[in-house]
Amino acid sequence: MSSPCMKGSLLAMNLIVLIFGVALLGLGIFIEVERNHVAPYLAVAGVSRLAFGGVLIADGVFVIAIGIIGCVGIMQEKRGCLVFQATFLTIIFLILIVASGVLYGYRHKVSQFLTLWFLCEAQTKLALVC
Repeated sequence: MSSPCMKGSLLAMNLIVLIFGVALLGLGIFIEVERNHVAPYLAVAGVSRLAFGGVLIADGVFVIAIGIIGCVGIMQEKRGCLVFQATFLTIIFLILIVASGVLYGYRHKVSQFLTLWFLCEAQTKLALVC
């Protein structure tokens, strides 16, 4: 039997994974619902708006599933669930490292995208105030 401290800390980490999964799912749903509002920002970044929201939704569901598998493995102390979860979390971590490198490579496009996003948001807020 594992120590309560180890079990509690692993459960807390899995709850954080679940929260991030729900955030990804919510962002994907937002992009799908507000497709017309988000399209100009995604076009500047060269991202297909049709694929982006769906990818975020799929990622969110995947991360939520991994978090649930981890929680079940911790609560019922099932080694197979924990090995499965650790394997996929390692894969996700490696994908994040690669994605960070790609974003760094396209940092000028990302900067242009964020600049346009904030400028458009500022103009929208000013138009509402005036």
